[in-house]
Amino acid sequence: MLSIQSAAQKSCTLRGKPIEGIFAAATQSRGVTTNMECDGEYVVPNLASRLLAALFFLPGACVAIASFYVLQPTNRFEFGLEAIFLFLAILCASGIAGCLLRWKITGVLAASVLALYWVPVGAVCFCIVLNPNFLIFVFLYCGVLTIPAFLILGLCTAYARRGLKLAWWRGSMVAGFSCGFVIVAVLSASALKSAAEERAPRTRPSEPIVLGKDMLN
Repeated sequence: MLSIQSAAQKSCTLRGKPIEGIFAAATQSRGVTTNMECDGEYVVPNLASRLLAALFFLPGACVAIASFYVLQPTNRFEFGLEAIFLFLAILCASGIAGCLLRWKITGVLAASVLALYWVPVGAVCFCIVLNPNFLIFVFLYCGVLTIPAFLILGLCTAYARRGLKLAWWRGSMVAGFSCGFVIVAVLSASALKSAAEERAPRTRPSEPIVLGKDMLN
């Protein structure tokens, strides 16, 4: 029994630095519960560690709640955005509960939320590729919002890097960035096609020709 408890007291190491199982559902007689977490044994997380881990999901929950007040869906695109924010809110609420209650699925929730955090980055990068002047708009006119958002994103990514395996947190970043890039590319192509169709000249149908009796004979 003493050997089991001493093994549970060991901390996980990542590149030589001891860390705790921030997304782990550890108990006093069991270490890692999912293979998404860092390899090694985990320290049993105390209340302070669990509250700190729950902060990873807080930005997403705040953004989702704010979107419910800001967005007033009137078309299919806005309803789609509302559905995405609702999904983000469910993931973040489940992640906070998982950190506090030490659920086994918390690592999966953390990887999913991290991917959603990186979707706007891919969208912004595609807009910058289309129009480099958009970079000035993002950081000069909207810098009050975008600069803190990027700082929070960096902190969340660094925190997830401590708790998830290398393949999982990198995969979440790449998947989220790629989804944002592709979604905006598809929406831009559809918008450009609609604009081109509206600008295209419309030919009026020719009026019917009425033939007189003298032309028919």
